[in-house]
Amino acid sequence: MKITEYIYDHTKNPWLGGGGAFITQNVCKYLTQKGHDVTVVHGRYPDSKKTETINKVKYIGLGSGISYLLSRLTYTLQANIRLLYDNSDLIILNNTPFSPFIPLNNKNTITSIHNYFGSTNIKNYKLIGSLLFLIEKQYIKRSRHIITVSKTLAQKIKSVNPDCIIKVCYNGIPDFMYLNKKKEDYAIFAGRIDNIQKNLLFLIDVWKSINKNNNKFKLMIVGSGKDERLIQTYIKENKIENIMIKQRVDQKALSELYGKARLFLMPSEFESFGMTLIEAQAAGTAAITSDLPVFKEICISNSAVHLPLEKKIWEECIISILDQPEKRQEIEKHAVINAQRFKEEVMTEERGKRYLETAKEIGINCCSH
Repeated sequence: MKITEYIYDHTKNPWLGGGGAFITQNVCKYLTQKGHDVTVVHGRYPDSKKTETINKVKYIGLGSGISYLLSRLTYTLQANIRLLYDNSDLIILNNTPFSPFIPLNNKNTITSIHNYFGSTNIKNYKLIGSLLFLIEKQYIKRSRHIITVSKTLAQKIKSVNPDCIIKVCYNGIPDFMYLNKKKEDYAIFAGRIDNIQKNLLFLIDVWKSINKNNNKFKLMIVGSGKDERLIQTYIKENKIENIMIKQRVDQKALSELYGKARLFLMPSEFESFGMTLIEAQAAGTAAITSDLPVFKEICISNSAVHLPLEKKIWEECIISILDQPEKRQEIEKHAVINAQRFKEEVMTEERGKRYLETAKEIGINCCSH
């Protein structure tokens, strides 16, 4: 079967490089191993190639890699034009309001949704956000078969399109993430540097308050993204100490950083899953997150602390856990148990099977080439 997956992101994209890109890489490798002819159509980024083959999967880059905005716009235009003439047996569209596809033919299409922004776009982007809000609604309503990453997200999608057929496949993490290191005096955030979603200025303000009473512990921010300059400027202008910023590191190096941290912090405004949360738990690190429903869905009891986004509450909780090793260690124990439920190999196979099951339901001949 000829399968083409459309996704703007790529694991090497310095502006994103998010969980969706790694999921695509893994599941397409799995489908290739099952004998299918798989192509990934992604957005260009600096120094990216127009075409390359990785693990027998063909990658085609579209658009311009000069800047993030130009990359998004040109990819969306060129990918939608390419889609009109795509004769693949099965097409998988990773849809987002920032690189949207409006499914014109549901007979051979699966829509993969990793995030639902809803009214958040209006709140953060005003007039343009209203357009993004309408675009997101439209592609959800036009999608018949949808695969998403959590039950929480599935419920949101169903509220927009009650008639869609939706399957949930959780994200997974690689085996080498499961380790336990001697703890050092720092807390860690890891993920895309996107203040609107990840709420990083909130976290930095919390750390500024903690520094007034305890300057022993450092905050490490690991990642890259469109708001790097914003974050660095804010730290410098406000003369905030004990914050370290590391840009892109490979996953094995990241697992070491997780394992040595005393706390993992994730004050997100919205999430569909929480890949870095599970990665940190696998490395034996206690986590504090915002009180989003999806975090409560993917974390078993006592495996993480979920807090409302109030600075004083975060400050007090962080200090309390840092000052009480026994309390932290109890959370760490449950965290590792929780992370065991999200093995990458198992989750990748499950998603691959969901794609093939859905293709059969649509009526596609799933014979491999």
